Amino acid sequence: MRYPFHKLMILTMTLSLTACGPGPNPTPKPSPSPTVSPTPTPTASPTPNPNENANTYFFANLTGSQEVPPVSNQALGSARLVLTPGKSEAEIQISVSGLSGPITGAHIHRGQPGQAGPVVKELEVKGNWVSGIWRRNDATTPFNQDLLEDLENGNLYLNVHTAANPNGEVRGQLTQTADQLHVVYLSAGFEVPPANAGATGIAIFRVRPDGSQVTVDGYAHHLSGEVTGAHLHRSVVGTNGPVIKPLTVDNNNHFLVTWRKTDADSPLTDELLEALRKGEIYINLHTVIHPNGELRGQIGGAVSSLNTNFWFSGQLDPGAEVPPVISPAAGVVELKLNAESSDIELEGYVSGLSGPITGAHIHQGATGINGPVVKNLSIVGDKISTSWKLNDANQPLTQGLLADLLLGNLYVNVHTAAHPGGEVRTQLTSTPNRVYAIGLSGAAEVPAVNTSGKASAWVMLSPDHKFLTLKGKAHQLSGPITGAHIHAGPEGLAGAVVKDLVVSNGNEFQVTWAHTDQAQPLTAEMVGKLLAGELYINLHTAAVPNGEVRGQIK
Repeated sequence: MRYPFHKLMILTMTLSLTACGPGPNPTPKPSPSPTVSPTPTPTASPTPNPNENANTYFFANLTGSQEVPPVSNQALGSARLVLTPGKSEAEIQISVSGLSGPITGAHIHRGQPGQAGPVVKELEVKGNWVSGIWRRNDATTPFNQDLLEDLENGNLYLNVHTAANPNGEVRGQLTQTADQLHVVYLSAGFEVPPANAGATGIAIFRVRPDGSQVTVDGYAHHLSGEVTGAHLHRSVVGTNGPVIKPLTVDNNNHFLVTWRKTDADSPLTDELLEALRKGEIYINLHTVIHPNGELRGQIGGAVSSLNTNFWFSGQLDPGAEVPPVISPAAGVVELKLNAESSDIELEGYVSGLSGPITGAHIHQGATGINGPVVKNLSIVGDKISTSWKLNDANQPLTQGLLADLLLGNLYVNVHTAAHPGGEVRTQLTSTPNRVYAIGLSGAAEVPAVNTSGKASAWVMLSPDHKFLTLKGKAHQLSGPITGAHIHAGPEGLAGAVVKDLVVSNGNEFQVTWAHTDQAQPLTAEMVGKLLAGELYINLHTAAVPNGEVRGQIK
């Protein structure tokens, strides 16, 4: 069946984002609150749309205090169970952090809160990830009607065991939720004024139907340094406002808060709840270099409302293999996830391999961990690609795999005869930027050039269309690169240079193109040409001065 991604993504992302990295996380620390200017008084709020997904969702927060007897520790966990419309199958995923040691077992138990009960389903453990699929026709421990009623009545709980706590270190009761959930992208470009940084982030916020509680859970990437403060601020898009609630943040840049009406400090008032629903509250992360904020995202506002597409990217690198591989090869991958249909389109290019590609796949696994193949990719020369849908007959895109993608636990691996385990690999990472993966060849030149030279490059366009970043690497050219540029022109036609690229090591090229550049600025006209597919990259050599390899940015 079809699961609209604008609903499905939000729900899958409520998994703890600490699972992006292996191992326990440090204890979260509260953030100090800087002083900023006041915000205008908000107006009335429209009623939010309810979630109408046909699946039924259950969540659990796992802590030591829920164990029987309680366990004193700092470990935490978050879990999600998706019950299909026919109620014949349930998919379970758990992520945990801060445990005393490796997980020795994880199960679903029957029992009410405060009571220990028997195991009814054993779950699979991979590092700090726990998962399982529970079906009515399972040969052992089938998901029968009695267990379905237990689930719906709140009489099933999750228990994670360790050597130090064999009876259970963290536990959480599975409860059904009708929370309204939303995704928020964070960008340095959303700061006021924009921060000159490459940081990105993603967060989920959940609002209880009665408005009594809001939960924010997110993760930041590529910050300039340690987070010195993380908060919810009150103001509309494009203006700064005061801190209204501190967030906790750990050394892995995971930030979160549970905000209740009953909080003694900074409670969730009706007025603030209305401001949140109107998009007048934003997340802000501060660093030493950017004390006023390096990373910002508006909750429910125009810049964080659901886009048609979500983008993921990665740079294929032999050093990312496990264990690392020695090879000059390089490549790029872009992945587009459609918010309405959940369809995925992936495209990538590789150059400099030891030989022809013998296999290319998407694998399930976190950084530094090898995992199983979950999707085969098509191979045409040095190009890899696929379309991936929820209803595919073979290797379908399951909800669990969507969650893995969103949490950074899927990677692309390209294999060759010399490196059957993989010659280049990249983790698929979410980005608010529009991403392009480009392959450059002599056949794309006008006229075509007979060369064995190849190159791959990626281009990222910021959400506000004010910054473009390009980076690439060439192999087997006739000689060192003598010039590299972005040209204006559609496929099949030569055009004028519109941006010079910086060349290094004879075969690497890059540029950061900003709207504020004094020479060759990134104008609205250039952005228009980019979006229309009318810009291309051209690499020149002494043997082929008009261009040896070319690739259209599209």
